[in-house]
Amino acid sequence: MNCIQNRGKFKAYWVGTASTALIEQALILDKFQEEMQTLIDGGSVEMLADPKMVFADIKSSPNALYNLLLFSGYLTVERSIENDDTTYNCDVKIPNREVRSVFSGSLQKWISQKFNIDVNEYNAFLNDLLKGNVETFTQKLKDYLEISASFFATGPKNSELFYNGFIMGLVSSVSSQYFVEAKRESGAGRANFLLIPKPTARYQKALIVEFKFGKTETDLHLLAQKALEQIGIRIMQLRSKLMRMSRLS
Repeated sequence: MNCIQNRGKFKAYWVGTASTALIEQALILDKFQEEMQTLIDGGSVEMLADPKMVFADIKSSPNALYNLLLFSGYLTVERSIENDDTTYNCDVKIPNREVRSVFSGSLQKWISQKFNIDVNEYNAFLNDLLKGNVETFTQKLKDYLEISASFFATGPKNSELFYNGFIMGLVSSVSSQYFVEAKRESGAGRANFLLIPKPTARYQKALIVEFKFGKTETDLHLLAQKALEQIGIRIMQLRSKLMRMSRLS
């Protein structure tokens, strides 16, 4: 009815029909981040669906949270096996783009919390990258990491988790304004993506971003040079593709 009233404009109207405060508070907890990032990335997680589940402990029980998300429509079943006790072993995933935006928003809040900055300040930080102010963006990133380095405290797993979340937060923040070509490589802690502005984008600059992970300053210098070479190759590939498209048209 909202869609009809707004002359057929598609929006996630249902998201605003009830309070999601309880769910949002749970989604930004550290203990759920690995699974949340898997879901946002299009993957699925395993859970035990139990119609008798009590939702009061969703902040302490992953399964209680997943049951609430499933029964309220934030997750959908990809595969299920019924057990003798009327529960189900399920693989669940995010059903559509509108719901993914809710999860992405929670991810951005989690990153802002880790950086100890508010969402507006985080968006301003991201705009420096989109405007091409790479030096300003880099310096701000260093400053944020220096004052928020606690995510390194419990070993490589947490730092990798934060890193992946940070990359996904950057991409999801601009996906409505940019065509995003992203590739994530797990294990070595690398990720890269290409952002091409849509006509509605505020800043009309395309970006190729390459991230490298190194343990020493010497490693970082060598890896930075390798990253620049990879970016150069990608630029040549894009130019070749544009020339072929131009000849076809």
